[in-house]
Amino acid sequence: MSMIALGLAAELKKDKIAFIVGLRSILSLLSPIEKRADLTSKITYTVTDKTKINFTTLNVNDYTDTSFQKILPKANALSKINAQNFQVQSVISDKSYSKTSFLHSGWRLNIDPEKYGFRHINYNSYTLREDFTFYPRPDTKFKFGIESCLEDERSDITEFYKTTDIPSTDTTRLIQSRKVNTTNILSASSCSKPMPL
Repeated sequence: MSMIALGLAAELKKDKIAFIVGLRSILSLLSPIEKRADLTSKITYTVTDKTKINFTTLNVNDYTDTSFQKILPKANALSKINAQNFQVQSVISDKSYSKTSFLHSGWRLNIDPEKYGFRHINYNSYTLREDFTFYPRPDTKFKFGIESCLEDERSDITEFYKTTDIPSTDTTRLIQSRKVNTTNILSASSCSKPMPL
């Protein structure tokens, strides 16, 4: 196996805009069965001394191909993962602080065997989160957060398998098509106070 890693960080505008990018690739020099690569990036924009914006991304590709050989079942599979996080950090006052986040994560899987069927899965999650921190006194901290999440899944799965339960034939076909939409709303609060030394 061989791994290649590259990174780049720079400040586009002094004390205002900065970014960092990282790339990693993993592949086999002796066999083309599996290839992996991921790309990460983050950019930070300082609006004022009290407001900062961050945007982070992640992309991962994982590819497997066994169609060229004779030992393993012939198939090719592609898995893709991507995630984004947009975040705004704000100092409301000398005693309060807020952090607003919009997050997305996605996963796509395509598996196409030669004779066993196929699996196509597409999943996405969207989350909006708000966090507040309040310091009524230097030794006391209140934290409150609320989160809303939407999950969407679309799957198309077809499998071929042999069975002895059906006397008329030794092959049956299973087809599953699924779509799921769920919305979750969560909230939490806490109060903490350091113990005296």
